[in-house]
Amino acid sequence: MRTLKLFTVGVALLAIGSVACIPSDYDVEVSLLCPGYQSVPGVEITTLPFDRDALRDSIAAASEMPRPQFQDLVSEFKTFEQADFTGLEATLAPWQAIYDSVQLLAESLNALGPDSSTQYARAYNRLRDQYQRLAQTTVQRDAAISDLVGNAKELALSAAAAADSLRAWEGAALSTFPQLADSAIALSGRGIHRAKTDRNGVAEFTLVPGHWWIVARCSDPANPFIERYWNVSTTVRLFGAKSVVLDENNAIESWRY
Repeated sequence: MRTLKLFTVGVALLAIGSVACIPSDYDVEVSLLCPGYQSVPGVEITTLPFDRDALRDSIAAASEMPRPQFQDLVSEFKTFEQADFTGLEATLAPWQAIYDSVQLLAESLNALGPDSSTQYARAYNRLRDQYQRLAQTTVQRDAAISDLVGNAKELALSAAAAADSLRAWEGAALSTFPQLADSAIALSGRGIHRAKTDRNGVAEFTLVPGHWWIVARCSDPANPFIERYWNVSTTVRLFGAKSVVLDENNAIESWRY
């Protein structure tokens, strides 16, 4: 009987020792693959012990203030195409040539002085003609530039006004979010972790086992109004490192405000 008790105590101590040897946290590697980029260093990635989007949505649903809607504007954002400035050089070249000619003629005119009446008169007439040509090509140049950037400028002004409206709504309708987020963090017994991607687009975390949400944002290189947003859930389990990939397949295309 004594031998059995000693054996039981030994097994219990062995089990306790085994549990003590289990790591309390594990390595998690997050790879960020932003569309349009080979790799993006310096992007901040956050791991949260709660679903921030679900919490925000629940608060918004309970609010008496309706969220401002900009479906038509967002559709314009998504279909926006960057201006192609490659053809602008052909428009600027004649203007630059005439501008340079006017500068040279003005310098030569100053060097002659009014005493050289014949040469001065000829140079002045050439300068006057070049000034007229410069005025014409300036109009053409400005019109070409306006055609390229005009639409983007108007859309940017609309985006700024819509963003101000949406942020004002968030400040009022989602005012309880910070407090509820703190409660969710305290309830989980875990904290928020942040890391930036390295030159290979990889961020490394050390997380305790449990359910996590990985949040990141990446701008669209071809569209200044659009970004890719990630709020990806993952579970860190005992005994093993984990790799998570954020790419086009699990990204949300959203308006960048």
